[in-house]
Amino acid sequence: MYGGSLVALVTPMQPTGGIDYPAWSRLLEFHLANGTSGIVVAGSTGESATVRDDELGELLKQARRVIGRRMALIANTGTSDTASSSERARIFSAAEYDVDALLVASPAYVRPTQEGLFRHFSAVAQSSRVPVLLYNVPSRTAVDLLLAKQVTVAGSPDPASHHRLSTDLIVRATTAAPSAPSRRATKASATRSDRAQQTAASRQRGGGG
Repeated sequence: MYGGSLVALVTPMQPTGGIDYPAWSRLLEFHLANGTSGIVVAGSTGESATVRDDELGELLKQARRVIGRRMALIANTGTSDTASSSERARIFSAAEYDVDALLVASPAYVRPTQEGLFRHFSAVAQSSRVPVLLYNVPSRTAVDLLLAKQVTVAGSPDPASHHRLSTDLIVRATTAAPSAPSRRATKASATRSDRAQQTAASRQRGGGG
């Protein structure tokens, strides 16, 4: 479905904490000039935890105005809550935002079973008008998304799940590059969050609660 370089862009900020939209346009132009195949807007690299829905909407609209059809436009819309993830999928897959796909990560901190992940992603897919890319990042979410279970989704009798859920493209995060601290979190608090997630992952592997 997608190939080449798909880049999760940073979200440029002003000193006041607002989004720097002129810098956003320059960043988009840079990626156009350097052959990027597609961009992910407001991923974890782009402050997904702190970008408001209205800000995400404006970032997407401005991105489409700048890039046209020269790059794929992918919106990160997942949360740890199935209901809100489905609602955001419905909203941001609408023609108003003109995205090519949505990126949805496994719910963080919840540690769902594979059946729970199946139900979560199926609900999101049924709410979306565009393909949904599954983002697997177990070091951050404390749960691993197994391909075998998600292939079952592609074989589902529900046409919405079959056509809208991209089960053969699971984006797996690398553990080499550290993520940048949030604009509304200190470096220390980000480190504490990382340690908490690592502890949760260790407990899961060891069967602890």
